[in-house]
Amino acid sequence: MARKPRIHFKAAVYHIDLQGQGRESIFRSVADRREWEALVADGCARFQHKVLAYCWMNTQINMVVQVSDAPLS
Repeated sequence: MARKPRIHFKAAVYHIDLQGQGRESIFRSVADRREWEALVADGCARFQHKVLAYCWMNTQINMVVQVSDAPLS
């Protein structure tokens, strides 16, 4: 079953939680983590989102993101 669409409000703040399946590592190397950081930075620059807080662990990622005009998805 698909989840319902996320409601978008300009300047809304979202908590994003990503977890590895079965507690598997998301990052297998420092290069993986750097690639993730580059993707997040690119997305924020492209859509003018702001990462207000983050915690990136090997098995899960938590971020608090403030969106702009563009929806988070």
